Amino acid sequence: MKYWRTSDASSSPVSESKHSRDWARQEVHEGVYGGKGRQMLFSQFVREIYLPWSEHNSRASSHYKHKSQAEMLCRYFEGRTLGQITALAVERFKRERAGLKTKFGDTRSPHTSTQS
Repeated sequence: MKYWRTSDASSSPVSESKHSRDWARQEVHEGVYGGKGRQMLFSQFVREIYLPWSEHNSRASSHYKHKSQAEMLCRYFEGRTLGQITALAVERFKRERAGLKTKFGDTRSPHTSTQS
């Protein structure tokens, strides 16, 4: 999908910013963020983009949680590109996680398994 800049006065910095944001999101979804035709693995995206962003923009306690959740997600989606992770795959992960016991041997609360 290509976007073309217009030279008319109706384009504002805000609309261009939103346009750039949407374009980047689409590239992330297609798994080609950072280079055309390049298939970015989920784990690579987490290591190179998400965790540095989290460290810079989150509190230390939140970043710690983001990092541990990201490690779990990377193990589950190992070898998959961003484009290969569908909504169905995410729901499957949440359902499987809900069936697991906690580290203390308790059953997992339905509320916490959907936030993972």
